[in-house]
Amino acid sequence: MAVIPETAPAPAAGTPGWRRFLTPWRSPADQPGWARPALLAIAVVAAVGYAWGMAGASVEPFYGAAARSMSESWHDFIFGAFDPAGTVTVDKLPGALWMQALSLRVFGFHIWALVLPQVIEGVLTILVLYRAVRRLAGPAAGLTAAAVLAVTPIAVLLSRGNVSDSLLILLLVLAADATSAALLTGSLRQLLIAGVWVGLAFQTKMIQAWLALPALAAAYLLAAPAARLRTRCAHVALAGLVTVVVSLSWMTAVSLVPSQDRPYVDGSANDSVYEQVFEYNGLGRLTDAWTDGHGTGGPAVPRGPELLLVTGVLKICSTPKAGGFSMVLKVTLPKFRS
Repeated sequence: MAVIPETAPAPAAGTPGWRRFLTPWRSPADQPGWARPALLAIAVVAAVGYAWGMAGASVEPFYGAAARSMSESWHDFIFGAFDPAGTVTVDKLPGALWMQALSLRVFGFHIWALVLPQVIEGVLTILVLYRAVRRLAGPAAGLTAAAVLAVTPIAVLLSRGNVSDSLLILLLVLAADATSAALLTGSLRQLLIAGVWVGLAFQTKMIQAWLALPALAAAYLLAAPAARLRTRCAHVALAGLVTVVVSLSWMTAVSLVPSQDRPYVDGSANDSVYEQVFEYNGLGRLTDAWTDGHGTGGPAVPRGPELLLVTGVLKICSTPKAGGFSMVLKVTLPKFRS
């Protein structure tokens, strides 16, 4: 006699969607009855652990200050400005800071409101990882992966702070989830969605997001059900194009705005967001070219508070009433040099 696996009872025909929505603990018909309750238990434990004591969490003050400035002005929000006056940007793309700024705009400036987006992102990552692994290896493997991620020390630490890595991980896991769906069906749509997720991850952590592309592309090329290799290569090329377009969209839009109407781009010598991303946060990280200056023997590039001071002074000196302030600078600057 055939053994029937223990699965959740299939929903009755015509069951209203709202009733299924009100019983999220019930497993879908294609999963064992214990799968959904176990997953929700892991997610709840993770949420409590990530959120416990978050009102006193340790945060990065530089990015916390930037999120606060962005929460108080839509101009600062769009351009990722560090200071309330919109003088200079942060030294990275502001994707993760957008989430934090929206939280602060809704709840006001509190440490817990700054950390809340990372707590949510950490829990969502657990749920998405379960779905991606279950699709390929079954619910037991999915639950194992979700539980391991939930208690991994670095995952806990990232979900209790305000750095951008938690959002990066969520978006890349979403990309892996879409790729896993494409592996089973050969769906170009799912692969393009994966490209969108990687492009959004680029807005969060820049080139680090692209490091996942070779693995996702290789998995599709080797395991997708499309019969012809040329078809799989064309799908991967289209997904790569989508990734590049989404990745560079915000950078291109900002570059088209006249420099006098936006903050100065931190981490660049010529007010270029492309230079900030691909040199200061890209090749410069590998060659240390930006440690003391722009390239070998180049002038030091101010960043963060130093750049804020320099650009702020320049703006003041460009005003009609700058004469008196300039005289003060002439008197005080020699004292600093001495």
